[in-house]
Amino acid sequence: TILIVMMLVIYFMLIKSFVSLYYADMYYTQSRDLVGDVKFSDALKFANKALEQNPLEPAYYRGRAKILTLSALYSLKEEDRLSLKKVAFEDLQRAFKLNTGNLATVRNSIPLYYYLSLKTLDGSNSDLDQEYLQKTKGFFDFIKKEYPNDVGALVDVAKYQKKLGLTKDFNITLKIIADLRPDLLDWNEDLR
Repeated sequence: TILIVMMLVIYFMLIKSFVSLYYADMYYTQSRDLVGDVKFSDALKFANKALEQNPLEPAYYRGRAKILTLSALYSLKEEDRLSLKKVAFEDLQRAFKLNTGNLATVRNSIPLYYYLSLKTLDGSNSDLDQEYLQKTKGFFDFIKKEYPNDVGALVDVAKYQKKLGLTKDFNITLKIIADLRPDLLDWNEDLR
């Protein structure tokens, strides 16, 4: 009888776990769809629900970081921008810590670090957020150190270094890429 009760408890715990994971994915998908519709407030609600259901999924933290970063860039109040970026940065850090060996987490974070470095979406490098620019440079340096042979990650880093006007860093990354795959310099627009 005790064995049957234990098996039933385990069975129901597994069912509950599977249901939570299913709902987490469903909420995350809804959140991503709402970001595409530029409905950041609603997207954030669903991202938070996804994380409540599964707080161990790095993609959910990255997704929420994206929402928070875009919200910060659209915000008119400096105070709101700062607090949104702070939480977004913490989410990026949390996503990485959940699975430090996951290159997808690292590579998918590269554009988010770029956007954290901006104060506005006008594409101008004249008004960068210096605090997050330094954090972004640190993240890019980490990638170059930890993944020195991953040309895809290095191309992404170079692309955003160029966009941020980090000419010296861009040239260093370009040299590394040239040593690994010189043909990329001929045809990849982001490396010109």
